[in-house]
Amino acid sequence: MKIGKSLWCAAAAFAILTSASHMATAANYETNMDTRMTAVEANMQRIEQLEAQLASLRSELASNYGPSLTSSHAGGCDSLGCDSLGCCDSGCLDKCCNDITCGSNGFYAAVEIAVLEAHIGTVRVAGANLTPDFDYEATPRVIIGYENVYGFGVRARYFDYDHAASGVSIIGGLVGGLTLGLEVEAIDLEATQRTEFCSWDMTVAGGLRYGKLGAAIDVPGLGVAATFEGVGPTVALEARRFAGNSGIALFGKTRASLLYGDNNITGTGAAAIINAVNPSVEEQLLQVWEISLGAEYAWQAGNAEAFLAVA
Repeated sequence: MKIGKSLWCAAAAFAILTSASHMATAANYETNMDTRMTAVEANMQRIEQLEAQLASLRSELASNYGPSLTSSHAGGCDSLGCDSLGCCDSGCLDKCCNDITCGSNGFYAAVEIAVLEAHIGTVRVAGANLTPDFDYEATPRVIIGYENVYGFGVRARYFDYDHAASGVSIIGGLVGGLTLGLEVEAIDLEATQRTEFCSWDMTVAGGLRYGKLGAAIDVPGLGVAATFEGVGPTVALEARRFAGNSGIALFGKTRASLLYGDNNITGTGAAAIINAVNPSVEEQLLQVWEISLGAEYAWQAGNAEAFLAVA
């Protein structure tokens, strides 16, 4: 009887210990579950905060940059940029829609038709003072280039102004049949980097320029011509800022070139002209400065982008 009673007591004690262990395990499990649920709730709140910040950022970008992020060239979210690439929906906003070069990967071409009037002061040739009077003329500039999604690219630019002024006046009267021709030709091969700075769309460029500048005065039987051709480095800075979503923008462009080449002066006709000119060829280092400030209006024309600018 004593042995049986002892066994019963031992079994009861074991059962109590086992039950207490199970209860402790259950309590630990509930504590772990509470901790995990708290962490999940914190993560959900963080996700909601990030989504709100993302929506605010998208709204701010649309408000601040306007057409600069919606044009095909700038590659905005509404045109040929982020949205068409699926970038805005894929969560890579920092890499795409917050970059002014978003989605602009590829080749591009542009044609500019500038209406220009040359201004040249009084020119003295063979004892005569000549004052040319040029008209406004349409002058083309062609640009072909490539740009990647980070705004880095290369481009080639060609510009050609070739016009003449007839009926050039001599101080004190007019000389009929006298013509002054002016030719300016430039070919630029350069690397470009486009970026955004304080809401300005900016492009920095640098490379090599070939330049030609020629002027010729022609009278029946007489002629004087001066032509410079040279090659050298060129650097440029372009900046543009849009006024909201209106398509209107302010812009500024500046370029500096240093050309080294030959300056060729020739004369034909009467001996008096030839003696006065003394035909010669000499080497020369020529500085060329360009600057323009103005406003433009941009709009979509199918898959192209059109500009009307006044500078």
